[in-house]
Amino acid sequence: MAECKDSGRSPSSSMDSSTHPVLSTTSSGCRPAARRDDLSTDLQLGLSLSPASSLLVYMEGVPIGRKVDLLLLDGYDNLLAKLRHMFKASITYSDVMEYHQRLPHEKAAHVLTYEDQDGDWMMVGDVPWELFLGSVKKLRIARTDKC
Repeated sequence: MAECKDSGRSPSSSMDSSTHPVLSTTSSGCRPAARRDDLSTDLQLGLSLSPASSLLVYMEGVPIGRKVDLLLLDGYDNLLAKLRHMFKASITYSDVMEYHQRLPHEKAAHVLTYEDQDGDWMMVGDVPWELFLGSVKKLRIARTDKC
């Protein structure tokens, strides 16, 4: 455990306007050693230590997964564009899939799915982006002929 030296000042007297307040303090005003440094960033984003922000994405037929940071994206369309670029493949999700069913000549070869907290595999795009961020555990790009 890390030692803390008490400087005799109260924790609030050493805080200036450019620092973030400590969410919880010990009796001597020192932060616990195991505290996450990016806690304030997570709270600002409103995600409060969500299950995962960086996930491995696997595509059927590709043996190596690729990592994507969901917190850097602002919606499904950005996620889809990033994955299309990473895998160099035609990928879609549920909202776009309806469009492709009406135009068979533009059908994508792969569809994006995710595993939620309950272990169920769902179609990406079925829930609002914010709910998706809180429940996604894994991402998988499946062939459309297997969905």
